[in-house]
Amino acid sequence: MIALFYLSVPLLLVYFLQHPTNLPIQKSFWLLYTFVITYLLVVWTLWHSEDWLDGLVKTTSLGIFFYGAEIVIQWISKVVETYPSTSLQAVFTQAAALKTQEHQQQESAQRLSLLVKQTPLAVIEWTTDFEVVDWNPAAEKIFGYDKREALGRNGVELIVPESAGEQVNLVWRQLLQQQGGTRSTNENVTKEGHKIYCEWYNTPLVNAKGEVIGVASLVQDISERKFAEEALQQAKNELEIRVEARTQELKQALAELQNVITQLQGEIDQRQQVEAALREREEQYRSVVDNVKEVIFQTDANGLWTFLNPAWSEITGFAIAETLGTPLLDYVHPNDRQRHWEQFQPLIGGKKEYCSHEVRYITQNGGYRWIEVLAQLTFDADGTFRGTSGTLKDITQRHLSEAALRKSEERFRSLVANIPGVVYRCAYDADRTIEFISDAIAEISGYPAADFIHNHIRTAASLIAPQDIARVQQTLSECVAQRQPYVLEYPIVTSNGTLRWVYEKGQGVFSEEGSLLWLDGAIFDITDYKQTQENLRYSEEQFRQLTENIREVFFLTTPNLQEILYISPAYEQVWGRTRQSLYQQPSSWMDSIHPQDRDRVAGNCLRSLQKQQDFEQEYRIVRPDCSVRWVSVRGCLVFNEVGVATRLAGIAEDITERKRAEAEILNALAKEKELGDLKSRFVSITSHEFRTPLTTIMSTAELLEYYDWTKEEELEQLHLIQEAVKQMLQLLEDVLCIGTAEAGQLQLNPEPLALNEFCRELVAQFQHRMSLKSTPASPQYTLTFVSRGQRFLACMDKRLLRQVLNNLLANAIKYSPNGGTVRFELICQNDRAIFQIQDQGIGIPKEDQPRLFEFFHRAKNVGAITGTGLGLAIVKQCVDLHGGDITVKSEVGVGTLFTVTLPLKNHFSIAPYV
Repeated sequence: MIALFYLSVPLLLVYFLQHPTNLPIQKSFWLLYTFVITYLLVVWTLWHSEDWLDGLVKTTSLGIFFYGAEIVIQWISKVVETYPSTSLQAVFTQAAALKTQEHQQQESAQRLSLLVKQTPLAVIEWTTDFEVVDWNPAAEKIFGYDKREALGRNGVELIVPESAGEQVNLVWRQLLQQQGGTRSTNENVTKEGHKIYCEWYNTPLVNAKGEVIGVASLVQDISERKFAEEALQQAKNELEIRVEARTQELKQALAELQNVITQLQGEIDQRQQVEAALREREEQYRSVVDNVKEVIFQTDANGLWTFLNPAWSEITGFAIAETLGTPLLDYVHPNDRQRHWEQFQPLIGGKKEYCSHEVRYITQNGGYRWIEVLAQLTFDADGTFRGTSGTLKDITQRHLSEAALRKSEERFRSLVANIPGVVYRCAYDADRTIEFISDAIAEISGYPAADFIHNHIRTAASLIAPQDIARVQQTLSECVAQRQPYVLEYPIVTSNGTLRWVYEKGQGVFSEEGSLLWLDGAIFDITDYKQTQENLRYSEEQFRQLTENIREVFFLTTPNLQEILYISPAYEQVWGRTRQSLYQQPSSWMDSIHPQDRDRVAGNCLRSLQKQQDFEQEYRIVRPDCSVRWVSVRGCLVFNEVGVATRLAGIAEDITERKRAEAEILNALAKEKELGDLKSRFVSITSHEFRTPLTTIMSTAELLEYYDWTKEEELEQLHLIQEAVKQMLQLLEDVLCIGTAEAGQLQLNPEPLALNEFCRELVAQFQHRMSLKSTPASPQYTLTFVSRGQRFLACMDKRLLRQVLNNLLANAIKYSPNGGTVRFELICQNDRAIFQIQDQGIGIPKEDQPRLFEFFHRAKNVGAITGTGLGLAIVKQCVDLHGGDITVKSEVGVGTLFTVTLPLKNHFSIAPYV
């Protein structure tokens, strides 16, 4: 370095002479003077090497004294550019790089220090021995120790209570073993000895070699949030002091660096190490910030996000990159934005130094989360307003818990207020010390509830009448020892000296370890009940004399029907059971009800009791001998003076004979109504069915009378008249058949019959009639007949069989309006003849099939197709007379298959028919 100056001074002089400046003469003189003196000092230093450092300092200081370090370095740089030297160029290049790195380190340190100092969380750095290395202002605020008191002290003796020592040691071992960061809520103590609760985020600090060199902790006081304003202001003030102090230190370091130019190369290496350490430290603190479960944020002066830690994405679902640069209010629930802005106004207006409130923030999935906002203003070093910074804590679960707690408390208060008695909790001691008792105690005893709380004025046991104290205590002790509920009745002495009877029920509450915690119970005033008991005893005897001498069954039960209080002797005559069996098993009353009536009776009875209404029901009962009786039961609730139902009274009457008479009358009325309906339907249908052929006859006769016709045309008109007459005759025959069947006079006259020949003749007749009616425009039908079997001889009523088959074949054709094939099949096997007639017509709906064989019933899909609804009813009557069976299979739009099965009954000589 001395050689550097030795060479630099002449070069500076030459440069200055070749490049004159506008310096005043006085300064130019001093500059030349400085160069000469400096050169002489350099020469002196070269000859006296033992004083090289002193000479270097004097030489450098002289130049800096007159012109400043920056100007001297600029001149030296210009000299180096004008008169290049490899060594000089390298040194000054390294100096420039060092200056740039130092400036970047200053900016990074300022940012990191600003974040650490302004956060409302306590930031503490520990050695591996759990001693404080760094202690930010928030930690001072939370724990009461300032940084000087905390530095170097062990955390156990500083803030950890004795009871938490073992837990702290366990967590500390995990951290030192690099088992990851930890999060916990701990109990701590302040300098004043106050107990506080803090949420801790601990992260081990690891150097480049992977060794744990300490632990960084972020701490939030969750019990003293009201002191956040002071903590934040203190953090701000101390941060500005430290920033100013660090700035001065850096300036001093720069001056020293300029003064000690000979150590520049060494300082470069040292600064690189410092930069690496700062970068590592910044990464460690950033790791801590990234792992905090609360959002740490910063906004600019326009309310736009400038910084968010990863907790933002975890809570809201929004990506940090998309959020930064957007307005803060965009993420606040629309209904909370006005209130959120109003909370920030005093802060921005300078009326408050921090704000704390709770609002809803929207989430990416369309929902929202409750957030606790803690914010303060941030400023630059020169006092310029930068924006806001703070934390956002997700308190959604707390809101839900608080709402559930409020709802539970409201239900409990409502329940206690509406219970017609006293609810209490007391200790299990000689005086039964009261911890809680409802206000209803004043109504019973005349003393207010406050008198009994913690035995303030009197004890609960002092109310018990003296002669009953021992009995009550004994019963209570036995039940508690057996862990059973206790039920007590005893008199108490009220405030006016009168006695009142109370009913008490309660039980002991035990811990998981089995120790008795307290007694919970309720007390009810039963004085009126006790007073009426004597009156009831007197009236009961009179009541028994009355009820035991009537035929009706009189009964008394509890309102819930769980106990029979009284049943009169007539019960044994009507139900066929003993009264004792009912007393022993009250449910046998319900068991005796007919199974088909049981649900109806139980439901009606329950609804009447719930509405506190009288009820009256009629139902069947089954006696032990399986006989069925009808009973009419009427009942009503009996209420005491305060409107509480105390019992159910009723009377039951055997109405079996009345029901039988009613049933006969109803059957007669139903039969009469049915006959009336049939009559009406018969008149309506027959009048319509007769009107159609009569109209045909009338119109055809008029045509024949008033117009000239050819022989063929007259025959055609006559055929129409004949068909109309046949239709009327068939209708008359059906009506006569129905009338005969209904009168029970339809006779079965079996005779020998060759079924296959009979069926062929019948089919031929139908085919002939169809050919006469067929026209090119009319639907085309195909009627086929098939017979299978070896024995076709039968003994049947030929007239009735023709009636059956005629109706089925006619229906198959009539209800196939689009034509098609009608298949008629005869099957003779064993002793039966099976007739099957199948069409491809409109089919029969399933809901109409059960009523097919009723008189005058027609399917709903017949439309305009004419008919009387008598045919299938006649078929059924004829089949039944033969002792046969008829079935139907049908599908709408596909067709119908009728199957008639009749016994052959061929008990005669078959020789003439062979």
